[in-house]
This record gives sequence, C-alpha cells and structure tokens, in this order.
Amino acid sequence: MGAMIMLLAGKMPVLDVAELLRKHDTRLWRGGIHHVNQANEKRDWSNVKRILIDETSARRGHRYVTNVVDAATGELLLMVAYKGVEAVKQFEEEMPRHGGLPGADRVGD
Repeated sequence: MGAMIMLLAGKMPVLDVAELLRKHDTRLWRGGIHHVNQANEKRDWSNVKRILIDETSARRGHRYVTNVVDAATGELLLMVAYKGVEAVKQFEEEMPRHGGLPGADRVGD
C-alpha cells in the first residue's frame, strides 16, 4: 500500500489520494514525511564543495525558511524554518552525518 500511495502522491495532490483511498490526508502526509526523512538520512554530501544559501519568507510576516543548495548540482541539501547564523550552524552540524567536511574548502582560507 505504501508504494501505491507514494506513486499516486507523485501524480496528484495528497488530498485527492486520501479521498481515493479513503484515508485521512494527515496520515498520508506523516507517511510521506517519514519516507523523505529516511531517504535524507542516507544522502551523501561528501562531494559538496560549494553551497548556496537563500533565506525567504515562508508566509506573510516574519516567518522565514533557509534553503541550502549544492552549488554544483542545484540539489536541495537542507531546509530549516529559521534564518541567519542558526541556519548555517544547523547545516554545519548536518554535514558530518552525510559524509561532508564542514569548512574543508572555505573560500578565502
């Protein structure tokens, strides 16, 4: 059933999948988030040399998200629900968990 849900969710809105399968959409979202988190834990960042950081407003007002992207591939590495130094520190903490070396090739060093 999980594989079918993931396949359908890739083609149509989660709410529509939930209605089709007669499930609550929050259950499907929890399952999807679980699978994304599992996949992210296995990602290899050992080849990441340069990153791009973008802070953007998630909603009107002052709620921000920070995206960290591999500059070479354009792949999203990390998204956190805050901005500034805390977001960079979070990325630096995550790097060793994915085989990366924080600060190994800093520009200007």
